[in-house]
Amino acid sequence: MTTPQQADDNVRRMKNQIGWILQLSSALSSKTDIDDIYAILLAGLVAPTGLAYSRVLFFIHDEAQGVLRGHTCLTHESREGMEAIAKELAEEEAFLEERRVSFMETPASADPAQAQEELESLSIGVHWVTIHQRIPPENPITDQLRKLTFSTHPTNSGSGRGSIFEEVALWRGPRLGCKDRLGSRLPPALASLLDDEFVIAPLNTQRGLRGLVFADRSLDSPPRSISRTALRELDWFTSQAALTIDNHEVTTDLSKAYSDLKQLDQLKSNFLSIISHELRTPLTSMSGFVDLILDERVGPINENQRMLLNRVTKNTGHLIHLVNDLIEVAEIEAEGTLEVRLSPIDPLSVLMDTLPKLEQRRRDQKVKVVPEVECDVPTVLSDERALGRIFFHLIDNAIKFSHEKATVSVRFSQHDEELHVEVMDRGVGIAPEDIKFIFQQFYQVDNTLTRGHEGLGLGLAVTKMLIQAIRGRITVDSVVGRGSTFTVILPISS
Repeated sequence: MTTPQQADDNVRRMKNQIGWILQLSSALSSKTDIDDIYAILLAGLVAPTGLAYSRVLFFIHDEAQGVLRGHTCLTHESREGMEAIAKELAEEEAFLEERRVSFMETPASADPAQAQEELESLSIGVHWVTIHQRIPPENPITDQLRKLTFSTHPTNSGSGRGSIFEEVALWRGPRLGCKDRLGSRLPPALASLLDDEFVIAPLNTQRGLRGLVFADRSLDSPPRSISRTALRELDWFTSQAALTIDNHEVTTDLSKAYSDLKQLDQLKSNFLSIISHELRTPLTSMSGFVDLILDERVGPINENQRMLLNRVTKNTGHLIHLVNDLIEVAEIEAEGTLEVRLSPIDPLSVLMDTLPKLEQRRRDQKVKVVPEVECDVPTVLSDERALGRIFFHLIDNAIKFSHEKATVSVRFSQHDEELHVEVMDRGVGIAPEDIKFIFQQFYQVDNTLTRGHEGLGLGLAVTKMLIQAIRGRITVDSVVGRGSTFTVILPISS
């Protein structure tokens, strides 16, 4: 019959043990290195104030090879040593509790909740350091354990059930083990390292078996069996460890995927840069030679020849325009940013300098480009070259998607400390579901081979990069069949 004193001691012990498990669970959740996760797991299993196992053997599952490899053993050398560690941990905990009580009773400027959290973190750290120092993982049993490797693949010997390792991945929690009951299913090399009674706990994550724990209580005095409550506590703790390993694997996979994407993006940028530079040189030469022929500097030409050469000039110019876009994107991505020098700029003058560069496109489409000024256009804080490229791409885009003989308007209006520049066309428009994609590189609203509009889908991508570089913003308002309005918002210089 249990006395009231024994009942109180049991309750106190269980309370302390649960608090310790929660502390170690908190420590596990804060770790991202897999070796730290394994070390904290094993420390919690052998800690006298934790799950209090005398000896813990840990195997890591090599999924590729289908084997469990011996990794680490943590073991107390004696009952006296285990009690000494328990006393040391209790003294450290008492010291930290005194500091906590003293802090709570003394007015302080620091945040009490934050201080409490820091003290709890310190408590976890102190316990971890003490166990790591007093129960080192390097020992003769660890040396023996690391020589052990057991297959998890089922055997086809036909002689009955195979080793215990062939079924552990299917277990949902820890189980009680006994040498007499397991018999030949427990390899002799492992059995020699364990007490007669022990627990077996798989670490199963969402992706499968990651490790296997064997633990016993060979130093208990007097000897006591491992109870159902102990199995539940072990199940709870190994589940926390498995969840932490799951999070670690997800984080590792995301980090690797991000690194791979960055590398792929860099390869793409390098490819674009090399290809575009290699194209621009021969295209520039071709354009120059065609101009010499058109100017009849190498001899007279007839009208049919002139017509064909003008077509060559037009298409060469289009290719040079595309190559310049490729080079611009590649340079921005290679450098990670745009080099701009912000200074007071007259946007109307920049627009008027840009329009002649669009004259050929405007004539081909028979489109008018009309500036509309509702106020005195103020100077803006910008970069002249960048602003010119922004105007070029937006007006070029508006002309491209306008109907023949339509009008593209460029309207300036002031709103508080900002200048709004609206580029409006009355063309095909953009569907709402496509607007969020139009600033992505190489995106085409109509991506069929029979589309009626030329281009690589880089103009708006370059525009967005340039606007961000000069600290501006851009908005889009569009209706299918009625046209689009792109509004560039720029800070007015003071």
